[in-house]
Amino acid sequence: MKKVFFLLSISLLVVGCQTQPEDLTPSALFEEGPLHIIGFFNLSSEKSEQVPKLIDHVKDKFKGDIKIESRRAWEERSSLVADEASECARNQGKLEPFLNEYFENHFEEFDKETMLDIAIKTKIDIDIFETCLDSGLMKERIFRDKAFSRKYNVNTVPSFIVERNITVTDSLNEEDFQKTIQELLQILR
Repeated sequence: MKKVFFLLSISLLVVGCQTQPEDLTPSALFEEGPLHIIGFFNLSSEKSEQVPKLIDHVKDKFKGDIKIESRRAWEERSSLVADEASECARNQGKLEPFLNEYFENHFEEFDKETMLDIAIKTKIDIDIFETCLDSGLMKERIFRDKAFSRKYNVNTVPSFIVERNITVTDSLNEEDFQKTIQELLQILR
């Protein structure tokens, strides 16, 4: 019985290992569907102020052609409360308005009272937000994002990772970033 099982296993393995010619065209190397983009920001960096605006702009411009998300390239312990607050805002679908309010009116203000004020201004459910903020559970996401940014060698913000292997750091204004996305869509899709 063991010999029969062994022979069946070997034959399945041999059939499964047949090689197919590799298609190395750009469309074969990347996934179908929307272009995946991850924008990295840091609440301690003035340069990150542009990230939520760029993300909003390209989301509106390219609707179904791209899928874009924000993550932090976190380094500053002083911003931990603000980073946690941004994740609590993300839980309620309000990350972009939260970041816009933070960068426009509260940059480098990392205290809890300021975060609560931003939550109120951006129409976040304050009870859920405060419970989330007090729980400390968002630290795990922050450390995950930090590990993720290191995995992709994100050394500066803002940075954008496209399809997990193309890093865009120079296109910081809306027009240049839009052109970069258009070019990538033409090449990769």
